[in-house]
Amino acid sequence: PGADPGLQDDDLARQAQEVAGVGAFVLDAATRQVIGFSRTAVEMLDLDPAAGDLPGQARARIHPDDRVRVFEAIERTRFQGVPFDVDHRIVRASDGRTRWIRVRAELIDGRVVGTLLDITDRIESARTIARAQEIAHLGLWERDLASGTLTSSDELRRIVGLDPSRTGHLGAAPAARLSWPDLVDRVHPDDRARFETAAESALDDHGGFRLEHRVVHPDGAVRVVDSQGEVEKAGDGRPARLLGVMLDVTERAAAERRLRRGEERFRRLADEAPVGIFETDADGTCLWVNDRWCEISGLPPEQAIGIGWLAALHPDDRDRMLERWTRGTADRAPRAFECRLRAPDGRVARVVGRVAPLVDDAGVVTGFLGTVTDVSDRVRREREQRGLR
Repeated sequence: PGADPGLQDDDLARQAQEVAGVGAFVLDAATRQVIGFSRTAVEMLDLDPAAGDLPGQARARIHPDDRVRVFEAIERTRFQGVPFDVDHRIVRASDGRTRWIRVRAELIDGRVVGTLLDITDRIESARTIARAQEIAHLGLWERDLASGTLTSSDELRRIVGLDPSRTGHLGAAPAARLSWPDLVDRVHPDDRARFETAAESALDDHGGFRLEHRVVHPDGAVRVVDSQGEVEKAGDGRPARLLGVMLDVTERAAAERRLRRGEERFRRLADEAPVGIFETDADGTCLWVNDRWCEISGLPPEQAIGIGWLAALHPDDRDRMLERWTRGTADRAPRAFECRLRAPDGRVARVVGRVAPLVDDAGVVTGFLGTVTDVSDRVRREREQRGLR
């Protein structure tokens, strides 16, 4: 359909601005007086036309902490023709609420012509995301392959030991303080080659990478991070950007090391214990046995894993023990038992044992830990004392 001849270009522009929520203003460059505001701009800035002096009201709405930089930017536009592109806060007179406004303007024929856009929701969303990243210790980075520039989040800079609130060299913005070589240099020297190789391999394969490595802060502190990266392609299929995240897992890695050390100590002690010890998962599947269990049963450890331990049960005891074992794992309760084990060479050992559930911090049974003690000699002596052979 054709355009409505009754609508002029100015009308179309005004209606489009209102639909998009964009306000407009015109400022006399010589006098700094506002020539006019659009209806959307009046509403956005919370101006009162009945009170008069709209320019004065507009200046008063600017947040006190932002006024100097806003006025300086306006002066550069008026006298030097530098485009005005500033995000700043206003304080609404009617309700005292603070809103973020993005103002863009240019010098045209002696007038500063500009637009206003309320970006409060966008700013708050960005802050929410940034706070979530901070809580999760998750930093983001993006490496533009054409320009070589690196964009990074505040949390990424915290993770590698930089203060995002401080400006960089020569007053550079915090986001410009970290380059790709800077990021690589933050990686621990012993892990740096792995990190660079992983990133370059991702570019060569047009794929991704993931590895755990250390980063070193300027004060020498070392953190452990889980790094992931993925290539983003351009329309022609060539790599355009390398997108990455770093998750600070220092505490988790330390906990895992403590757990491994504890398990190693337990294994060493268990292998020296005079009783057989075994561990299963929550379903009763054998995960590990110590050396003494193998000596009593006659089975090597690899044969006992899974359900292989059943082969060590004496044929006459197997059905009874299997039924009790199945019931015990279902009940999740400690149990005592007595049975016979028969080694592959025919040697029979009479054993007594106990099994107890392993419970995590949430009270969930994660497995079972049990012991078996060879009481064959004791039973034999008792029989001899009773005159039984």
